[in-house]
Amino acid sequence: MEQRKVRKKRVCVPRHKVNQIIELLMNEDLKRAYLDIETDESFNPTLVGIYIKEEGFRRLVRPNIKAETIHRLLDGVEVVITYNGERFDLDILERFVGFRLSPSIQSLDLMYMCWELDLYGGLKKVEKELGIIRDSTIEGMNGLDAVNLWNEYEMGDKKALSLLELYNYYDVMNLVELENRLRRKILEEYHNNMPDLGFL
Repeated sequence: MEQRKVRKKRVCVPRHKVNQIIELLMNEDLKRAYLDIETDESFNPTLVGIYIKEEGFRRLVRPNIKAETIHRLLDGVEVVITYNGERFDLDILERFVGFRLSPSIQSLDLMYMCWELDLYGGLKKVEKELGIIRDSTIEGMNGLDAVNLWNEYEMGDKKALSLLELYNYYDVMNLVELENRLRRKILEEYHNNMPDLGFL
């Protein structure tokens, strides 16, 4: 009998966190918001993109990024979905504009589920590995490009802001596709190993 090769993970996510993430991923009844931010070189937020299926895509551009406005946009939301948001996006919003998720809203950071499935790197690297595409206009752009685009906008280039907004739009909307891909992978790889999880 051929011995099964056991994969050694580069990063081990605590089991309780994995189970919590899976439960949030699989519970499609929760009202979701997908969130991503861009910043300047000092990590001060320049743009916040939020997508809620029932309400569409919303965008805040500095100086209109305020905690009360974000809270208003997230009213009624039950889970906020990010990629590395717990260490970056949400942390930055708290530090610079005083925004913190309401106790009624849960955080779902897709990066940790990617780690559990041996998908590492930034969002763009994971997208590429999974075949998730972006508009050709912004393909290959990264966070440094986003910083430079904001600087160009502040110097009077309105087209730079339009390009930055498109970049952020894909940062947000590709979270929707990433979540769907992860959900399918969970069903494929974990279904027979989770007898105690009633939602499967």
